[in-house]
Amino acid sequence: MNKQDHYPNSENIHLLVVDDDERLRHLLVKFLKEQGFHISEASQTTDATILLQTFAFDLIILDIMMPGETGLDFTKRLREESYEGPILLLTAMGEVESRIEGLKRGADEYLPKPFEPEELLWRIHAILKRTKAKNNTAMFQEIAIGPFHFHR
Repeated sequence: MNKQDHYPNSENIHLLVVDDDERLRHLLVKFLKEQGFHISEASQTTDATILLQTFAFDLIILDIMMPGETGLDFTKRLREESYEGPILLLTAMGEVESRIEGLKRGADEYLPKPFEPEELLWRIHAILKRTKAKNNTAMFQEIAIGPFHFHR
């Protein structure tokens, strides 16, 4: 399958991948870039926090089991800080209790590892479709800094 079979206009979609497993993160970033997505990556939540202050993301793909602040705690903190963007938890913790806890803390989707890359792609597609329907103007958001106007 080519990227047009998956998500049209994926080059306009900016994803943030947060995972402390460097090998998995790089494989995931490579796969998503091949699908045409624009990707930013972080190995821990402190780096992700800085990126979130700098860029607008269409979706965060977040590992749960990380040193320091876990993905569950980060998700809860983001929601408490009124972050409304979609969050997909990607984790080796696939038990029902873990999935429920992730959703309780504010995740929009939960995908246990190991996973099929194509399943991840279609889950991303479904989340983005729901997000676009919820906020139909997101693609035309304008940011003004002095005399400069930037369109997302």
